[in-house]
Amino acid sequence: MYGIIVQWHRRTGYRDSLKGIQNQFAHQKLQASPEQLHLTDTMLVCFFDNLSSVDDRYQFNISDVYNVDETGLTTVQKQSKIVAKKRNQASRGNNFGRTGTTISTAGNSVPPMLIFPRKKFQQFMIANAPPGCIEVASPCGWITDELFLQFIKQFAAFTRCTADKPVLLLLDNNESHLSIAVLNYCKANGIVL
Repeated sequence: MYGIIVQWHRRTGYRDSLKGIQNQFAHQKLQASPEQLHLTDTMLVCFFDNLSSVDDRYQFNISDVYNVDETGLTTVQKQSKIVAKKRNQASRGNNFGRTGTTISTAGNSVPPMLIFPRKKFQQFMIANAPPGCIEVASPCGWITDELFLQFIKQFAAFTRCTADKPVLLLLDNNESHLSIAVLNYCKANGIVL
């Protein structure tokens, strides 16, 4: 599924989607407090202002805008009743790793990066993994500067971006995404962060 371009059933224009999101957030109050989300109205307005200025500068097509997010993977599909202290590590289920998933506004997906929390990567961990994905081991179980650079290189190869045909990659505020090596590689290869 990930080795080929996957089209979503619903196709909408990038600029129409952007306006829809802006309107949705303009009229809605956040359900959680800003302290919980680490997000304020000022930050939200700043994000959309920056997004609009970048879009005005580069005039991205719908297929040139991607969003990457890191999420946990688990082997437990449904949590059963657990008898343990609330903050006990064992009560969090069998979380065996993380994945970096990238989707474009046109519905195209890039093969994911699977991050396993261990020092050495073992081949048995990727039995039946999606084709084209990157499988890595990280002692902390999270993405690091070096791993994100590896992901960015795969992203550039998959999207075929160049300095003449750049792509926009939206990402979260993780400090590993902003290392000097990543920024230099993105600048040289037409990836706008």
